Amino acid sequence: MSIKNIKDRLKKTSKKDTSWIEKAKYRKQNKAWLDISFAIAVKIMSVLKQNKVDNKFPKSQKELAEVLNCSPQNVNSLLSGKENFKLETITKIEQILNITLIQVPTFEFETTIQIKQEKYKFQTEPIKKIELETTITNYNDLIDLYENKIESPSNHSKLMA
Repeated sequence: MSIKNIKDRLKKTSKKDTSWIEKAKYRKQNKAWLDISFAIAVKIMSVLKQNKVDNKFPKSQKELAEVLNCSPQNVNSLLSGKENFKLETITKIEQILNITLIQVPTFEFETTIQIKQEKYKFQTEPIKKIELETTITNYNDLIDLYENKIESPSNHSKLMA
């Protein structure tokens, strides 16, 4: 059998592997979160390694799996750097290892809001800007003020949209 015949036979019977193209496309499309996932995995593994040196719990993937109440295979998958972490999982790991994996910006809002003041039952003033003389400490307080569940410091002011 000649070399040409062998080459032709191989071309006819061999399967083309194009799965690497799909994997490359996937990595390119998901690069942003894959990079973050990899960084999180490296951080977790380095803390586990340091825990092993310091003889602190958890010091292995198996011990981390026990605390997370999942299988060691699941932890291994998380630490592959290719897993799309849930916020719930990240939070649990942060609490268990006493580390920060991601930082979430805090919610801030302006203290100047528009209100409509009612002087009399049937007579109202037009909308104007004023500054409230109170501190709204969280989002729920702002919603309560908006829905008139709580009063602002000025006489029966109501928050308007």
